[in-house]
Amino acid sequence: MDNILKQRYNAFWARDCVDRAVLNLRAQKTGEEAPIQAPAQAPEPVSLVEKWESAEYRLAAFEAQMANTEWFAEGFPSLLVNLGPGCLAAMLGGEYRYSPDTVWFGKHRRLQELGDVQNYSLSPDNAMYRIVSSLTRDFIKAARGRFMVGITDLGGTLDVVASLRGNRALLTDLYDDPEGVESARDAVDASWTRVYDELYGLLSAASGGPMTTWMPIWCEKRWYPLQCDFCAMISPEFFSRFVEPSVRLHVQCLDHSIYHLDGVGEIPHLDALLAIEELDGIQWVPGAGKPNSAAECWLPMYEKIQAAHKNVVITDALTTEETLFLLKTLSPKGLFISTTVDSKGAADEIIRKAAEYAKS
Repeated sequence: MDNILKQRYNAFWARDCVDRAVLNLRAQKTGEEAPIQAPAQAPEPVSLVEKWESAEYRLAAFEAQMANTEWFAEGFPSLLVNLGPGCLAAMLGGEYRYSPDTVWFGKHRRLQELGDVQNYSLSPDNAMYRIVSSLTRDFIKAARGRFMVGITDLGGTLDVVASLRGNRALLTDLYDDPEGVESARDAVDASWTRVYDELYGLLSAASGGPMTTWMPIWCEKRWYPLQCDFCAMISPEFFSRFVEPSVRLHVQCLDHSIYHLDGVGEIPHLDALLAIEELDGIQWVPGAGKPNSAAECWLPMYEKIQAAHKNVVITDALTTEETLFLLKTLSPKGLFISTTVDSKGAADEIIRKAAEYAKS
């Protein structure tokens, strides 16, 4: 990665900017920009197991994607070790089921009581753990500096407990056995930290430190997106007791972190998150049926986040006009926008105007 790109990302993590906001832009190659065998065809998996577990298949599919894609500004190719959102639940023994587009997680079939969560610690013989570890190693070996490998989506701690226990049961547990929920959360936190440390060790040994995740942001130190989708169903008081301790634990173990705020149901918890000094920023995802991230209705939230000296992360399908609107309206300091553009010309326009807006 070029030095200026590193400087821009490092400034972003410092909640500042070099000369403009950080942009991860990419476009589908067309015409003369396309590869000789354009468009490169990804292979068809013979089964769902191959689609998710075969390093050979996944690397071939990714090679086709890279051949058809051009990156601009601070964009870079990265291959995520994707086994579904929150795969730590499966590593702890929860059921999982492959589908064409994602991996679904279900309850632990032998878990009868909340207290049983503490009995299901990480085992090196667990199938999901072995798959994630093996894919990570194979992807790293194949990368050879051509692309980055993104650490898998472990999930939020209480989301993992909810997967193992079931949402409805866990909601009841919050009232009937709050101490048990805290104990289960702490047990999952321990496994979360262990898996993160092991996977980060593999990635950093290969790269010398720099890493990325399912959120396409480069960092030269330990970082990870934090989240809790379950919190959309609970009050700020319950968030403070049951979720915030995990967030605070993780930010202490990481050099940098971004909180994945997913949907309007999580907005009531924004103030608590902004009060966590070590948390670097917020990624806002409006959710299905809501205006996209460039809508004016979200500007007060972005301004509130920036006023709290936190980064704003936007990863959405935006038009050129919507991207320029955000760049013109928001401070470039600590601002990251990732989107697909129609062409190199659109990318050049966004990059040029982003620099102009940052000077004004």
